[in-house]
Amino acid sequence: MENLCTQIRLYRTQLTQGCGESRCTNPFCASARGSSIPAGPASVLAFQLVREKAVSCVSKSTRGPALVLKDVKGTESFLHKILQTSPFSALYHFDPDRHDILRAPHMKASDHAAVMTELSVTQLDAMAREGSTDYDAFTSHIRATFSSTQALLSGYSYGSGVDQKQSRDECVRVDVDAIRQTITLLGSTGLVAGRLLNSVGEGLTSLLQNRLCWANQGPHKRAQLFFIVLGISRLLHERGNCNALPLLWRRLGHRAQQLHADKEGKLAVASLQKCDLTWIGTLVSAIHSEIERIILSGHHRSDSVSLCASILELLYAVNLNQRAQGSPSLPAATFCNHFLLAHSDLKREYRTWKRGGFRSGTVMSQPADLFSILQFPFLIDPNAKARMLRIDAVLQMSRMIQDAVVHQAWIAQAKRLSAAKEGDSTALEHAASPYLVLEIRRDFLIEDSLRQVALNVKNLKKPLKIKYVGSGEEGLDLGGVQKEFFQLIISQIFDPFKGLFVQHETGHMMWLNSETIEEVCEFELVGILLGLALYNSVQLDLKFPPALYRKLLGETVGLADLSHWMPEVAKGLTQLLEFPDPSRVEDVFGLTFQIDRVLLGGEVVHVDLLPGGAEILVTGDNRKEYVELYASFILNESVAAQFEALSRGLHAVCGGPCLKLFTPEELELVICGSPQFDFTELQSVTTYDGGYTAQSPCIQWLWDVVLHWNLLKQKQFLHYVTGSDRVPIMGLKTMTLVIQRNGGDSDRLPTALTCFGRLLLPEYSTKEKLQQRLALALEHGAGFGLA
Repeated sequence: MENLCTQIRLYRTQLTQGCGESRCTNPFCASARGSSIPAGPASVLAFQLVREKAVSCVSKSTRGPALVLKDVKGTESFLHKILQTSPFSALYHFDPDRHDILRAPHMKASDHAAVMTELSVTQLDAMAREGSTDYDAFTSHIRATFSSTQALLSGYSYGSGVDQKQSRDECVRVDVDAIRQTITLLGSTGLVAGRLLNSVGEGLTSLLQNRLCWANQGPHKRAQLFFIVLGISRLLHERGNCNALPLLWRRLGHRAQQLHADKEGKLAVASLQKCDLTWIGTLVSAIHSEIERIILSGHHRSDSVSLCASILELLYAVNLNQRAQGSPSLPAATFCNHFLLAHSDLKREYRTWKRGGFRSGTVMSQPADLFSILQFPFLIDPNAKARMLRIDAVLQMSRMIQDAVVHQAWIAQAKRLSAAKEGDSTALEHAASPYLVLEIRRDFLIEDSLRQVALNVKNLKKPLKIKYVGSGEEGLDLGGVQKEFFQLIISQIFDPFKGLFVQHETGHMMWLNSETIEEVCEFELVGILLGLALYNSVQLDLKFPPALYRKLLGETVGLADLSHWMPEVAKGLTQLLEFPDPSRVEDVFGLTFQIDRVLLGGEVVHVDLLPGGAEILVTGDNRKEYVELYASFILNESVAAQFEALSRGLHAVCGGPCLKLFTPEELELVICGSPQFDFTELQSVTTYDGGYTAQSPCIQWLWDVVLHWNLLKQKQFLHYVTGSDRVPIMGLKTMTLVIQRNGGDSDRLPTALTCFGRLLLPEYSTKEKLQQRLALALEHGAGFGLA
């Protein structure tokens, strides 16, 4: 049966397209007749020719389909030009007997055999309008070429010569320029460009649908094919006239999911090389555009968005690999899709994410109703992640408040039945409160905080309220009091005389003090404070190196992280690694796998990085292991107890899936706030009340004074009016500040209602008086009245 079908196809090709021989004499061949037979009658006649066993001049040999280039000398036809570019040039070769015929020996002759004369773009357009079979044959060749793994891998793989095989085995390389050349040439064909580019898209879609062809490739070849097709798809998207593109993006998404599921494939993807950042950026941009198209078409909840996200996840992995190798990489913000965020309900996304088991990354065959953008944290900006953390906090806090209401009824009943002991009564009262209320004496911040936290271990997820006692303050904590509390206690915790943290003499960062005489529980308090600040949206002035945030998120730290804490030590270890003569490492450096450690009081102890380290010399062969062990000891082993306590405290408050959404850089940004102090942003969002306007002389004097202050003075002003000198994640433009007229000219100081972001400013008569009274207010602004 298969042989019969093959024979029918051969005769049909002979009748509709010919054999490619201009001197053919077969009356049933289009080449001899000079014209072709329509496809319908040709199929009927082909069946008759098979029954009669008529002569066939179309061979099914390996010579392949033919394209005739007639009268090409002296001219450069479009056909001649396109066949000399990749990937066509990888398939088509001149016939050894006829120099005007190109054959594709690796393609099935019966599928796409064609005879074509010299083509110009104008002639191609005319053929398309007339419905010419030659034109259909040409588009068939385009589809066949772009569905050929051999054509794409040979035509668009970067590298040539002796090292080509080696480079392809070791990493993925894509010749972006060759891809651009082909698509540009096909796209320059005027009215028929859309149909030709559509043929490219159809060919690529066919390739991606061919499971057997895909499975027969090794992991690196699959990754190579994926990025080649992705690069072509991006250019098709740029042209904007390829109808096959939406389906092509879906097929790419499915292949991306398979690469994610294959460990070797994932490693191969990360090895993508020989591509500049601009190209990666254009790929990311094209996928973002496709996501926007899907949303605008009303298919936001379909699996199309998740398929696009799977493609982006591969590109994100490539970018992370570039960064890990010290190569230039794209900013994380490049991968955020703000359009998707704007059309997403974060509470709904959280609930969906929870129903799906808080999964992360690509999930094969995931139902569309279980997809959440939270599976792909790179799609979300730090501000949205902070909102997600607050949503998680609100949901947990609301449960705590509901429990507190139940406790109140229970306590009332318990007190009527029996007299509770004092300690039990205190615990019951804490459980009954809808808030986590910390009663703190200003002179005993750390001691009282430890005691209060110990009493409220089960209430840490409730909304925080700070109440200062013993000082006669009447502060009503609506946010400002807790901001000041965090600032004061953090300054005490990081005081060098406290001894919890140390600063290296050559760096400006603080690190855990492994030799502290303080109790380990104080490190747990630090972790709890970090968690409370995160949950209650308070930024802290911390000077931890990136290594701490990486460790809190469970990431591995090493030499690159040590450079922020001990730059000189890291520099010396780098010099050891990069020493050019491995044979002289032992003589030049004279190191062993034993290091010295200075304890409190100046005592020096020896620490073996390996058992018997004093007897193991550092050589060119083992120097990498020495550096890794040295960095690990400083960042991990030496402070294991202190870090474990700090991490335990943080996760007691806000440990959970939402914390894993953050990168280390984003976690630092959310905890510490933005480092950008642009007070023109604050000026632009400030509103005025009580008779003041932006044009009032006193207001203009105020901003002239503030904008000309140095950074330290500006931080004092920010702290005075808001209760914190930290800048929100998205900058000062996201803050709320109201300046209210507080009477006419007087000697009164400006007054701040920090909880409401309101500055009460008398209408001073001169700029000098305003500056003097404001400076005095900042100097004596500690403590709260009725705030």
